[in-house]
Amino acid sequence: MDKKAVFDFDKTLVTVNTFPIWIVFVITYSTVKLDFKSEIVQLLWKRKISKIISHDQFKSDLLKVELEEKYHLIFAKFISNFKNEKCINELTQLKNQNYKIAISSAAPEHYLKATINQIFPNHQFLVIGANLKGNQFSGNYKEEKRKNLIQSGFIKFSEEIDLFYTDSFDDYALAQQANQLILVSPDKESYRKFKETYNKEIKII
Repeated sequence: MDKKAVFDFDKTLVTVNTFPIWIVFVITYSTVKLDFKSEIVQLLWKRKISKIISHDQFKSDLLKVELEEKYHLIFAKFISNFKNEKCINELTQLKNQNYKIAISSAAPEHYLKATINQIFPNHQFLVIGANLKGNQFSGNYKEEKRKNLIQSGFIKFSEEIDLFYTDSFDDYALAQQANQLILVSPDKESYRKFKETYNKEIKII
């Protein structure tokens, strides 16, 4: 059977949480291009000030904003400066050992794929992020990560993942299906919760 490894993205393969940076980037870059995306500011107001939409609705509506591919490519080049070299090296070693690799994140899929293409040219990884297919939104968050990996055919329903790399307890559902959990610079709360509830091997890098 194929050996398989799954990697989170934010604060795992890269050292930052990319989503808020992406929002600032799009507003700034669209202003410089004289193509100001006022709908993003309106969504920020609804989410952060008036609080009339949920986080999922906020992200779903953001993904509906039409952006040229150049936005994603420029942002990918910028975010690639924040690579977690230790985690990148581990992924590269696993790739060279013929592991099947999936990168699964709640980051929007359009810039997630562009960033992975920037860091790993000509890769053959499965990359799944938050996305809109038709009118169906998937945040690829918590239990959804596991479901989407199953639906993609990367793993079967009860199949164990050999290695799972993440920074956050939000990924507990997927961690439960991993033979070994590798925590990447976890915060104290995530580490404590995993220590209390996870009954398999944990490695920290």
